[in-house]
Amino acid sequence: DYIIKPFTEEELLGAVRRTLDAVAARREHARMQAELAMAHQAAMQRLNELETLANVGRDVTAVLNIDQVLTKLVEAAVNLTGAEEGSLLLQDEQTHEMTMRASKNFEDSFVRTFRLRSQDSLAGYVIRTGEAVLLDQNSPQKIKTAYLVHSLVYVPMKVRDRVIGVLGVDNRRAGRAFTRHDQRLLQALGDYAAIALENANLYA
Repeated sequence: DYIIKPFTEEELLGAVRRTLDAVAARREHARMQAELAMAHQAAMQRLNELETLANVGRDVTAVLNIDQVLTKLVEAAVNLTGAEEGSLLLQDEQTHEMTMRASKNFEDSFVRTFRLRSQDSLAGYVIRTGEAVLLDQNSPQKIKTAYLVHSLVYVPMKVRDRVIGVLGVDNRRAGRAFTRHDQRLLQALGDYAAIALENANLYA
């Protein structure tokens, strides 16, 4: 704003008030723009999540190659949660060892030789209890896969109330922690994985 000499005190105060009002209006506009941008980003993320889940659901019912379906499920888990790695572990009923049936961003040699006893492991806890595990980055733990994780989510894969395996994602480096929303997304994918495995067994 501006004033022209000579001016009165009221004219000066009026110019100051108009300037403050203009600044406040610009700040409010910027705040509303930021909120709209965040809402748009959240809506697009939700749309991406729904599209991914819908595509996975179609694959589960349409694709007969179980390894292909499980790999897509793990890839979807990594992409939706922003994780560094993903794995799908199945338990051998006789040996009670868990093997890695599908994975994302693990070395092939590691996947082929992976064996994990269910006792005293986080994945084993999920198998025994049927409860998900959400580990945040503030409590890194060395688990029996021989690597350190800063954040991790494991969810059970259930067939008729029986846990047959574990779907998990993790971050080895400190960064964004997983949330309950990530856990819910992962559980939906875990349910799809259990359905895919059951369909494959029935087809066989």
